[in-house]
Amino acid sequence: MLGLGNSLSNMLVPAAAGGYENEWSISFDGTNDYLETGNNFYATFRDSFAISMWFKTPSAGAGATYLVGVDQDSANDYTYFYIKWDEANNRIHTRFQSAGYATQNYSATTLNDDAWYHLVYTVNEVGASSNSVFDLYINGAADTTSETGTMRGDRQSSFTDTDSTLHLAEFGNLAASPSYGNVIIHDFAMFSNYLDAANAAAIYNSGTPINLSEDDGDYDESSNLVVYYKLNEAEGTSAVDSAGSNNGTLTNGAAWAEIKPS
Repeated sequence: MLGLGNSLSNMLVPAAAGGYENEWSISFDGTNDYLETGNNFYATFRDSFAISMWFKTPSAGAGATYLVGVDQDSANDYTYFYIKWDEANNRIHTRFQSAGYATQNYSATTLNDDAWYHLVYTVNEVGASSNSVFDLYINGAADTTSETGTMRGDRQSSFTDTDSTLHLAEFGNLAASPSYGNVIIHDFAMFSNYLDAANAAAIYNSGTPINLSEDDGDYDESSNLVVYYKLNEAEGTSAVDSAGSNNGTLTNGAAWAEIKPS
């Protein structure tokens, strides 16, 4: 782990323009630590949704790094979702599978080792008989992805409700050998609707995180937050959900780090 600390002095400092400053993140070492959300969010995945997060890639040689994932079916893996950084190709790889139908996206943007990025992954479930739209934004810009497979709305809507839960920095918790992320994560949020380009750019804010609990300029989706972890607690093992009561739990040594996007 790096930059660890347990002081509360730098959690939230008001910015001059009415914003806020969050000096903290969570550092995961890629061994077996993760953040347990305690919820599978199946109802959110069945419709339009979006995920926003800041993350710092590891140094060279760390391999694939999982940012977020939920593994829903231990027997056949018919239903699951993940976002990971593929170091071998320096790109983002997403996969969404429901009822045996899957879509995959690979970013065209080249990512570097040991660098901060902001990501928005958003899905528009446009109708039961139409293919859902899967979009990716990196650092506020639409990414020209390559996509494999499509998924109709009725197939997305069959995302199942099981006992598996969404994890940050881990995927495959129902498998014999889960995969983890050697990564630092800052400000993780999930929305119950599709995010357009204006919102993605506003959340990125030229590299300065904003408080997603409040609408600000072109960002107008605070009322659609499902879960929002600012990850600024700086001590203990609980990550407060600023959008509701779905607090997360730092598990197996995930640690607070006094570091932020820069």
